[in-house]
Amino acid sequence: MIRKKRELLQMEIFGEKPILDEPSFLKSSQSDTGELDESSREFNNPILMGKSNNNTTDSFTIDSETSNDSAISETDTNEFLKKDPERLIINRDFADGFYLDETSRKKHEKEKPPVDPEAMMRQRRHYKIAAVVLLGIACLLLLNWQDWVANSPLFTVQNIEVKGNFISTKDEIKQLADIPTGGRLAQVDVVKAAERVRLNPLFENVVVSRSYPSTVVINVEERTPVAFIASDQLYAVDRHGVIMPRLKPKLVYNVPVITGFAPALHPGKTITSEKIKAVLNFLQTARATDETLYYEISEINLTRDDFTLYLNNLSCAFKIDGQNFVRTVIYLSAAFQHFRQSGLGKDVRVIDLRFNGQILVRNKS
Repeated sequence: MIRKKRELLQMEIFGEKPILDEPSFLKSSQSDTGELDESSREFNNPILMGKSNNNTTDSFTIDSETSNDSAISETDTNEFLKKDPERLIINRDFADGFYLDETSRKKHEKEKPPVDPEAMMRQRRHYKIAAVVLLGIACLLLLNWQDWVANSPLFTVQNIEVKGNFISTKDEIKQLADIPTGGRLAQVDVVKAAERVRLNPLFENVVVSRSYPSTVVINVEERTPVAFIASDQLYAVDRHGVIMPRLKPKLVYNVPVITGFAPALHPGKTITSEKIKAVLNFLQTARATDETLYYEISEINLTRDDFTLYLNNLSCAFKIDGQNFVRTVIYLSAAFQHFRQSGLGKDVRVIDLRFNGQILVRNKS
């Protein structure tokens, strides 16, 4: 009973007549003769094809025409914007103001005051005069500052600093510089003070400078002895062959002694002997190649054409060449290590290193 009442209620609401027509593809596609109709051979979708009926076709045509009209009107609007320069949006920097279109720019240019050439010339002239005045004031201030620095009691010599000394003392260097304290710092002749210190052959380079407000700084570079030359006394000689002044006994230098050189020596003089120059070059090569070997050398004798070298921990003599320094240092280092470790050096009298590719040994017996 309930089911029948529900069906009757649905029929009263919707009616017996169907709301939509039966689709064409559900209708009988055969005629009375059993053949297919021509209309049934083609399925017409009213949404995709627009051919179901006249009303659908008309509505589809109207929609197409409406969209075409909208596109044409939009194109006309763009063409209108292109032809009208007043509506163009332009990008500008902010040097002359900020505006977006041509109308704002023209309005801004109309509001700008007219340019007066004479006023611009006067303005430039005023700028030049002001620059000259400021430059003059700066020069006057500089002159007054220099005069104040030169005469002010705050800028007097109160301290003298010495840097870089090892062999000589600070008092000796100050005495050589001869810079009085209490004088004007600006009036100290630093060039002449450096020349006075450099008169001592112990110093290779000297630089004197002012350090405001009240200090003079003396930087010295002392000569470093490379060897001693045995003459009437031991003279220290640096890498350039300059004879150094007599060194203090309290200082100990582990450097070789050069013997067999007869000419007289004087501090401050440069040795011109080719043999001495060759020995100094050999010692510098040994120090750069094998520093331990350099400090092992005790004596180099120049009595003959070649050099005879002696080491601290071997009793034998070494004959070395005066030209091939690198090869000689390599051979000397190898021979020293071999005979020292093997203990055979006590039986050897002379080791000859003058020949390329071989080391000759002469025994004592």
